Amino acid sequence: MYNFDRDAITCAYSDRPSLYNPATGLSHDTLSENAYALNDRLFAEGKPAVAVRAAVLAYLLDNAQIGTIPAQRYADGINAEGILTKLLYRRQNQVIDPALTARLAETRDARELKFILANPDYGHLCPDWEVLLNLGWRGLIDRALASKAKNPGHDDFYDACVTSYEAVIRASLRLADSAEGATTANLRALAERAPQTFDEALQLIILQFRVLEYIDGERTRSLGGLDRLLIRFWRADIARGVLENELSGQLAVFFWQCWSMKVPFDLPFYIGGQLSDGSDASNELSLKIVEVYSSLDIHSPKIHVRVASSTPEPLLRAVCDSIRRGNSSFVFICDDTCVRALTAVGIDEADARDYVPIGCYEPTAFGKEVGCTGNGGMNIAKAVELALNDGVDPLTGKQIGVSTGDPEGFDGFEAFYAAVMAQVRYALETAMELVSRWEKLYDQIYPIPLLSATFASSMESGVDALCGGARYNNSSLTCKCFGSAVDSLVVIRACYEGICSIGELKAMLTADWQGCEGWRAKFDTLPRYGNNQPEADELASRFSADISSVVLGKPNGRGGVFKPGLFSIDICHPMGKLTGATPDGRRAREPLSKNLCATTGKDKNGVTALIQSAAKLHLDRYPNGSVLDIMLHPTAVSGDEGLDIMLSLIRGYFALGGFALHGNVISADVLEAAQRDPKKYANLQVRLCGWNVYFVNLSHAEQDELIKAAK
Repeated sequence: MYNFDRDAITCAYSDRPSLYNPATGLSHDTLSENAYALNDRLFAEGKPAVAVRAAVLAYLLDNAQIGTIPAQRYADGINAEGILTKLLYRRQNQVIDPALTARLAETRDARELKFILANPDYGHLCPDWEVLLNLGWRGLIDRALASKAKNPGHDDFYDACVTSYEAVIRASLRLADSAEGATTANLRALAERAPQTFDEALQLIILQFRVLEYIDGERTRSLGGLDRLLIRFWRADIARGVLENELSGQLAVFFWQCWSMKVPFDLPFYIGGQLSDGSDASNELSLKIVEVYSSLDIHSPKIHVRVASSTPEPLLRAVCDSIRRGNSSFVFICDDTCVRALTAVGIDEADARDYVPIGCYEPTAFGKEVGCTGNGGMNIAKAVELALNDGVDPLTGKQIGVSTGDPEGFDGFEAFYAAVMAQVRYALETAMELVSRWEKLYDQIYPIPLLSATFASSMESGVDALCGGARYNNSSLTCKCFGSAVDSLVVIRACYEGICSIGELKAMLTADWQGCEGWRAKFDTLPRYGNNQPEADELASRFSADISSVVLGKPNGRGGVFKPGLFSIDICHPMGKLTGATPDGRRAREPLSKNLCATTGKDKNGVTALIQSAAKLHLDRYPNGSVLDIMLHPTAVSGDEGLDIMLSLIRGYFALGGFALHGNVISADVLEAAQRDPKKYANLQVRLCGWNVYFVNLSHAEQDELIKAAK
């Protein structure tokens, strides 16, 4: 539909070394060597980390080679990728906290076996794109200088912000020198002022993202709400007489360029939803974005679709139609549930309404929160396993949980449930302690003036956004493999009620179910999570509420609080490899359940029952997000009636309290055919967990799981 040189843009990322002009700067190796030397010299001179980071960034932008700019592409070719990221992790190893070091050693086994996950999170960030588009780079500098004059004593921070954006402006001019035509004009204009046209706005976003993500090393996990951010430029250009098809072509180039970057886990942005005053944010660009994106047959960037009661039905139907035609790079997120979840951790309602989904599905207050949505969490299914074994991991014999006693001596299921919750509390409280200790070191390791300069609160306080300068300085812990844990608890409860003894169950697990198929089949007749069966769902509801209460609103190390999440993405596979046989019938080392899904193949009452089960999990107590994956057969959603069905599933789930929903419209037959003949199905997209992939690029085990889920 939109004519542009796709191959040239793709080549600009797949074969970048050949495009960099050696005459424009230092080689990557020399640049890296000099940057390391500059970094070490400045630290030796006693410079603060924020000043060092800005100085090294400026050196890289000033001295890196510049890439040739193919026609119709937004300029971003600066050969300085990865250097600051390596310096970050070297710096992390240099900054020592003896207490943290000791605790990391004490918890090493639990972390290596993925029972406990606890990391510093320097990524999962989103700049204030609205401020960037309103002020431009030069305006950010002016604001930082004005703030410095009003707030003495924070010169190092403000100077670092100015240094960073002066370097971005110089890089823009360097790129302009190697470009021609409209690209040169756009870059020179952006060096002087904020963008005024749709084309200029897209150029600023591309270059800003490239510098943030790949050169400064900040994991920038959203481009923001593109429909609300760009609509004024779209309308202004239309008023000036620019043809809509020309603007759509610019948007197509922008999407193709984002796709060609191959951003890990796909690059997100969002559309729709509500504004901070509660009014609807959708506009004519919302639908145009879906139209242009769907025409390109790509799966990155991925699109978060915020759904409020006021979200227009034509927009949602267009997204549903794109999904059923094979592009499943969309996730629906419920505004009502998100707002309740965010206000539960102290975020003002107006700020909560203006949330931005980060990464996969994690909401943060746009321009006001650094949510660090990937700090870690725990394997809930392993908490059940450890409660069965007095805190000992059965695959390795290592004591990685707390000692909760021999379950054969418990007086009933309630005592066992208490033991599971003891393991959960130990894992989550340990993770919170470790994360908080890491966070107290952020100002020495990883201040981020390039992002902080976009945050009004950092400009007012003179404090880096990652280091406590955001209005909301929150952290996250996400609980994983929930369905496997609930189904295991159902079986264990039946054992205490007399179906067999706990000792007999443990023997079956030790045997990895070998020779126990009769018992395995008998256990399979018990109620399962995901089938709208009260016996399982009431336990799941109680369990989810109890888990959330361990984390929700607990203080972190940056002056904020922890936000629990309830999703697993693809870590259910490596966690499964480290988990023994489980009471739900799963064999040792097989995958555990994903996100809010039922155990694979155990949701036998249809997608409506699955939705009803998931909606009972108190999802507004999980402000770091949750998501339900669904699988629909193409014949079930064909025609106009099929769109009605898809829309009713989305609206119905959200009316019940659902948080986020995504999935695939595909048949098991097609997946099996693709597994047999991958060349024939090279472009077959599947929604994996929080991003899209080509089915043929998955491991055989991952393919088998999707096939099993589709049957």
